[in-house]
Amino acid sequence: MMEPGDVHPLHPPADGGEEPAGLGLPPEVMAIINELQADFDRSGGAPLSLARLSKRTQLRMSTLRRFLSALEEAGVVKVELNEDGTGSVQLLLPPAA
Repeated sequence: MMEPGDVHPLHPPADGGEEPAGLGLPPEVMAIINELQADFDRSGGAPLSLARLSKRTQLRMSTLRRFLSALEEAGVVKVELNEDGTGSVQLLLPPAA
């Protein structure tokens, strides 16, 4: 378990002790958002399967779903879950001005 002040191995401090400016999000959330943005650009906004996102981000499905629940509550993504346990996620972007 990490103690306060420990450096996360996937998210080292930018200048020897402080968080990188403007981030403050867990690296897992950044990986999810970055992959959803890249997929949004490739597919034009089509939903991405949870299995594919799990593989691309290298997150266990339970971990991925926990982070996606928080992102859905924040209005960042839309998650669709099927009865068979499969599902998809779609990045929600604000309308272009």
